[in-house]
Amino acid sequence: MNPAPATLRRERSERVHAFLTFLRLLRQNHTADAPEFQQAVCAQLTELASHAQLWQLADFPISEGQRWGVYQLHEEGDGTLALYASAAHPGHGQPPHNHTTWACIAGVSGVELNRFYSRSEGGHQPGLARLDLSSEQAIGAGDVCFLSADDIHDIQVTPPHSAMHLHLYGRGLPYLHHRLRYDLALQTCDFFPAFTGIPVFDLTS
Repeated sequence: MNPAPATLRRERSERVHAFLTFLRLLRQNHTADAPEFQQAVCAQLTELASHAQLWQLADFPISEGQRWGVYQLHEEGDGTLALYASAAHPGHGQPPHNHTTWACIAGVSGVELNRFYSRSEGGHQPGLARLDLSSEQAIGAGDVCFLSADDIHDIQVTPPHSAMHLHLYGRGLPYLHHRLRYDLALQTCDFFPAFTGIPVFDLTS
């Protein structure tokens, strides 16, 4: 990891702190299914992501031989308000899946293609699951999407550039043991193992 200048480290820490202060107040006044909550989260995460100098790929390296790396920027003591920096090379993808918590994704650089699905049969528990493609969105710099707990999407980082995105979850990835991932060819779904061992990015260093 390349050390960032002290001024950038300080700015990154201050902006993340201000973002989290806003979120804590927001959720005191709105539930996650309220349009006001979703619009405000999207606007504020987009603003945080717009400071691209704070989210350079060099500061969030992807391990050799891997296509993707994720760093935890913050997580509340109870596992909520989990903020991540996600770096990925072209070709990285995740199969269709839900989250079991609300989530928001904002682009910093590169492009992540998100495709969204609706269930035509099953898909609420492991077993039969038939999905229909409902829409898609390319998320690059300045773009954002909000997903409710039961929304289903897949992702693919498109060439030619590597991508950096900020991800915010209502509950941290290591706690999401009942997410479902979907196999479009087999028309089935099973539990998506929780991501664990996520490195914590030191905002003070």
